[in-house]
Amino acid sequence: MSGGKRVGGLIGGATATITNCYAEGDVTGSKEDKQYIGGFVGEFTPPFSANETPAISLCYSTGNVSGTDRVGGFAGETESKITESFSRGNVSGTERTAGFIGEVDEGTVIDCYTLSSVTASSTEEDTIGGVAGVVAGQLTQCYAAGAINTSADASGVGKNSFFADGTPIKDAYWSKDRTGVNTDGPGEKLTSSQMTGDSASNNMTSLDFTSTWQETIGDNSDSTPVDGFPILQGIDASVQQVDPLFLQPPRAPTGLTASPV
Repeated sequence: MSGGKRVGGLIGGATATITNCYAEGDVTGSKEDKQYIGGFVGEFTPPFSANETPAISLCYSTGNVSGTDRVGGFAGETESKITESFSRGNVSGTERTAGFIGEVDEGTVIDCYTLSSVTASSTEEDTIGGVAGVVAGQLTQCYAAGAINTSADASGVGKNSFFADGTPIKDAYWSKDRTGVNTDGPGEKLTSSQMTGDSASNNMTSLDFTSTWQETIGDNSDSTPVDGFPILQGIDASVQQVDPLFLQPPRAPTGLTASPV
């Protein structure tokens, strides 16, 4: 999928309730502007009626995404609600670029995660993040565990907007060894070992592991050879457990010696 503004893997611009959907194709901003580019939706806006509360929930995107401004593995920008969704794939942009969403304007992002890697070409913009580029609305109960490659200042979760009141980003986490971001910022930095397997619920205490999230504990099977990051209960586990961490072969037994026959 390619275009100029408001380009998404499923839909370019949305003002509706969208549930249990996914997008797998690559998305490219191909014209000069290249704004509002997302793996699932380009721009998610509120309806004209104040009585309506549309939301995107239980959705995911897995394709690679590229653009310039407001670029995200799942969404370019939201002014509405996105919940219980995830993204995976490579993301590249210049500013307001992140693994999950480029900008949370006046909307909310709740219970989402991203394994997307991020590459940002700008050397000046500090709106590059693991989950979000910049947040003026609300982002909570989310995490990032994908590599961030940029010479600009990057945030493990995202940057709070200068125009926001209160605490736009809270109860969020990032893997400092997976993202490469070891500086303090909004959210809590943890190691991958603290965020995987049965350690996740002990360290990511703001996530609801009763009804929304579940730990991924490796059993040396093909599907879960090693401990993984938390996944969402509402989405089929088989489509979530494909991060490179899960693709490692089972560890060989240690302490064995070979004898000549």
